[in-house]
Amino acid sequence: MCDKNKYVEYILLLGKGFALNVYLPALLAIDCKKILIASSAKKHLNEDLIQYIEYIDDEEIVNYKFLKIIFAEPPDKQYSLICDKGLWRNSNNLILEKPIAENYKKAQYLISILNKKGNIYSINYSFRYTKWFADMYKYIHNNHKKGEIDITWKFKSRHLKKKKASWKTNQLLGGGIIKYYGIHLIAVLSDIGYSDINKSNISNQENIELTSWSSEFVSNKKLPKINLLIDSYSDENIFCWKQINQTLLEIDSPFSLESSEYKGDNRIPPTIKFLKEKNNDLLNYKNMEALELWSKIESII
Repeated sequence: MCDKNKYVEYILLLGKGFALNVYLPALLAIDCKKILIASSAKKHLNEDLIQYIEYIDDEEIVNYKFLKIIFAEPPDKQYSLICDKGLWRNSNNLILEKPIAENYKKAQYLISILNKKGNIYSINYSFRYTKWFADMYKYIHNNHKKGEIDITWKFKSRHLKKKKASWKTNQLLGGGIIKYYGIHLIAVLSDIGYSDINKSNISNQENIELTSWSSEFVSNKKLPKINLLIDSYSDENIFCWKQINQTLLEIDSPFSLESSEYKGDNRIPPTIKFLKEKNNDLLNYKNMEALELWSKIESII
C-alpha cells in the first residue's frame, strides 16, 4: 500500500507547453523546490530544467495527496481530471487555466463542485497581472464621462498561421476566438465593472473555426461603453485602447510591457504575480462575475 502523503509537500504541475514553458520557470523564480510533473510530460521538458524536477507516473497521481495541483491542460482534460477522475480530492489547493471547461455550463458545474467540497482554487486570467491593467482600471473609473472606449487586439494566431489542428482553434473543445483569446478580456472587463453586453458578433467562421469577434460591453456602474474587436487572423500586431481620439495604450501584444528576462517569454512575469497572489473571497467573487459575463456572451451567439 502506498503512502498517500508521500508528496504532500509537493506541487504537482500537469500539462506540457504552457506548464513547462511558463509555469515551471515561474515556480522556480519564486523558489519553489518540490515540483512534480507527470512522467508523460518528461520528453517535453527543457534539458536545463530537468535537475529541478521529480516525476510521477500518470496512473499513480490519483493515489497521492499534494500541496497544490496546477492544471495547465486543455479545457476538456482539465474538466475530466477534476470532475470525472476526482482530482479535487488530491489537494485542497488547485490552480486552473482558462477556459476552465469547454463551455460555460461545464465551467459552472466544475466551480460548483469545488465550492461544495471546500477547495481553494484560483484561475489564471493573466491579463489581470500585466503592467497595463491597473492603469486602464484607474483611467476608466476616473474618466468615465469622456466617451466610449475602443479596444482593438489584432494578431495572427500561430495555430491558424501554421494551419495546425489544435483545440485552441476549436470552439467545441474550449478554443476559438472567444473562449481561448476573448476570455482574457472578459475577465478584466468584468473586474473593471462591466457586467453585460449590448451585442456580440463573430465572423470568419469556417467549419468550427472562429477568428474574429466584436462586442459592446456595458456597465451598471456608469462606466463608458466599450467596443471590443479581436482578430486572430490579422497581418497586424496591435493591442490598443482608445477613448475618442486619445490613445490610452498601444503596444504590439498584451504582454509587450512585461520583462523578457525569463527565457524570453513575456508571459512568465504575470504568472509569477499570479502565483504569489493569495486566494481570498474577493478574488473568488471576481471569478464568478467573469464566469457570469462569459455565460451572457455565449448565450447570445
